[in-house]
Amino acid sequence: MRKILLFSTLIIVLNWLVMAQDVPAPKKEKMYELDESINLTELKEKLDLFKVTRDVVNTHIGNLLTIHQKYKTANPKNVGQMVVKVTLAKEGTVDKCKVVKSDVKDGNFNDEIVAAVKEWKFGNMPREGQEVLIPFFFK
Repeated sequence: MRKILLFSTLIIVLNWLVMAQDVPAPKKEKMYELDESINLTELKEKLDLFKVTRDVVNTHIGNLLTIHQKYKTANPKNVGQMVVKVTLAKEGTVDKCKVVKSDVKDGNFNDEIVAAVKEWKFGNMPREGQEVLIPFFFK
């Protein structure tokens, strides 16, 4: 539920940023120019990647929860947050996957989650080497 709330909040913020570009300029004597540092193409690319990542995680979360249940049954302390960093090939396969943070100290659990994530397919990416951080909370 927390993950869905985080994804929903990010989508709302990113949509707001994109929609803010379509708002007419204020009717004042001085016109303000759009900040050149905001690259709408890059912002759209990040939003698209976020949506694809959300869909892929939702497709495979059942498998990760099954893995977690196995380790939690063996040791009830195998709970907590985990963040994995995924590097994607242009065709959407996982080139690299590593745990960058884990409250679960069982190395076998972390390795099994990484092995499962390496099997995921994300679809075509706009460029090679796209990196994604994916947070999980196992309770």
